[in-house]
Parts: sequence; structure tokens; C-alpha cells
Amino acid sequence: MRISGRLDDEGYVYRNSVKIRDYLSSGYYIGTDLLILCGNEVEMPSMDTIRSSIRHMIELLTSQHLTPVGAVTF
Repeated sequence: MRISGRLDDEGYVYRNSVKIRDYLSSGYYIGTDLLILCGNEVEMPSMDTIRSSIRHMIELLTSQHLTPVGAVTF
């Protein structure tokens, strides 16, 4: 998972666009296992937005990769 921001800084955008391209070509998917949050010098995502985004990603990942407790049979 990678969190990015400061899209008002051209150098930052370029450096991170290369990293994001590498993540995508390695099989990461935005919103599934790659989280991108953006802001600028004046305004960044709130802590509530960040927490909510991370919580959503964790819930998505665990629902795809964990077996529900009642679903295990022997």
C-alpha cells in the first residue's frame, strides 16, 4: 500500500507517477491494495478521510482473503 499527496508539486508528481506505474505493473490495483490520497499546500485529506479509506481497504482485503469463522468445516 502506498499513500501519496502534494499533487501541486510537479517534481513530486513525476517521482510518484513513476512509483505508481511500477506498483500497477507489479499487479497492485488502485482501491484494492493501492491507496492514493491527494492534497496540496493548502488542504490535505482529513484524518477521518484517511482512516475511512484505510478501514475500507482493510475490510476489502480481509473479505477477499480470510475465511469467515463459521465457514470452516472438518
